[in-house]
Amino acid sequence: MCGICGNISLNHKSISSQALRDMVETMIHRGPDEDGLYSDGAEISLAMRRLSIMDIEGGSQPLISNDRQNVLIYNGEIFNAFDLRLDLEKKGELFDTNNSDTELLFKILQKEGIYSISKLNGMFSFAFLDKVNNKLFLARDRFGIKPLYYTTQNGFFAFSSELKSILSLPFIKRDINMQSLFNYLSLSYVNGPNSIIDGIKRLEPGHLLEYEYTKKELKIIRWWEPLFNP
Repeated sequence: MCGICGNISLNHKSISSQALRDMVETMIHRGPDEDGLYSDGAEISLAMRRLSIMDIEGGSQPLISNDRQNVLIYNGEIFNAFDLRLDLEKKGELFDTNNSDTELLFKILQKEGIYSISKLNGMFSFAFLDKVNNKLFLARDRFGIKPLYYTTQNGFFAFSSELKSILSLPFIKRDINMQSLFNYLSLSYVNGPNSIIDGIKRLEPGHLLEYEYTKKELKIIRWWEPLFNP
């Protein structure tokens, strides 16, 4: 279990480093071993808490490309990582770590694009920054084992593995979503993309979010759905 979070300023006002630190510190229980932060120095900040499981010595995050145009923060485990890594090595790809599934995911996304996640067998949520195309991608595994929340409020786009991480930001409203409350009292859970907090949504299982931050355009795309063929 790890935790990821981040934010993008939509009004050219960067969030304070302490606010980002507060976001990631609320998730220390998800990743007591290490934290990592990325900032482009202007509008984009990403952070994560890590529980070291795969490649304990070499799996630090965020992963940043040499040209600093791609950044990845990731929470999860890819069960077929060994096979996918072997395929890339046969094609001449070199790895800096011994068996980090984070590095594997990073290389696949860089070389094959966001829809290469269909190759993954595992549980995951991640944020992949593509500065060449001014896009941030968020993705969640097929059954939603790894959580991911997001919101757009007061000139900021923010996301996190946990609701309380987003709520640590000073500009986030804390109004209860009354429909979600009704659903919770009726069904014992909150269904659909909404959370219990009005204005904060959950990325649904098997979906990805594409955010074009220069145009402030947000798309939700279903990348997987079950097939019930005989």
